[in-house]
Amino acid sequence: MNEIVEEKLDKNNNLIYQKDSIGYEKWWEFDKNNNEIHYKYSVGKEYWKKYDKNNNKIYYKDFKKEEWWEYDKNNNVVHFKDSFGFEIWKKYDKNNNEIYYKDSKNKETIQKYDKNNNLIYYKNKNDRRFLEKWMEYDKNNNLIYYKDSDGREEIKEYNKNNNLVYHKYPFAEYWYEYDENNNEIHCKNSLGSLYWKKYDENNRLIYYKNCSGEEKWYKYYESGEQCNISKEEYNEIEFRKKEKEYLSRTKCLR
Repeated sequence: MNEIVEEKLDKNNNLIYQKDSIGYEKWWEFDKNNNEIHYKYSVGKEYWKKYDKNNNKIYYKDFKKEEWWEYDKNNNVVHFKDSFGFEIWKKYDKNNNEIYYKDSKNKETIQKYDKNNNLIYYKNKNDRRFLEKWMEYDKNNNLIYYKDSDGREEIKEYNKNNNLVYHKYPFAEYWYEYDENNNEIHCKNSLGSLYWKKYDENNRLIYYKNCSGEEKWYKYYESGEQCNISKEEYNEIEFRKKEKEYLSRTKCLR
């Protein structure tokens, strides 16, 4: 078995040398800000890196390629290129959201955001595909409307706890119900009910039933691992739980 037999650290506890039981060796070098600037492996791999004053990587080189990065004043990448001729250009809004992307392979995207940094518009065009998207949000930043240039349109509604209660797709509508702990307990669509769920006092799923009548019951080990059980065992667990609650209430009344 290959094991590490020797290691060296610099004064900042950066690993700078390592040797294993086979005899393979690795070396690292770091700049004054503890950024890795050089790595070498005795079997051939080697690379170099450079960083700007904000510790952003601006240069990378190995035996196969070179890469360069440029940043704006907020440390966002605005330009990238490599030695193979591939390049990327980016722009950002005042909140550092990416609003423009273009690369040398003719991919181009435009994005817009609202005051809460929610994406409200997206446009993508390249040699293979053109796509536009529009989004709207409620006061709690929940997505309530979606439309794209392919003709897809969706509408969503939420309750006061921000749980999704209604979702309309191009060819279907769904409604959702929740318990007092915000666990989803029922889902139906325009054709009827799809499934029902129940949870224990720790908000863990203990019962599931689908529209075909298939039922599943669950319990949990002390480790938290879920386990499938029979209906009879489930009913026994629920009976003991109710019995315990009853005895507890009776005791309090004495």
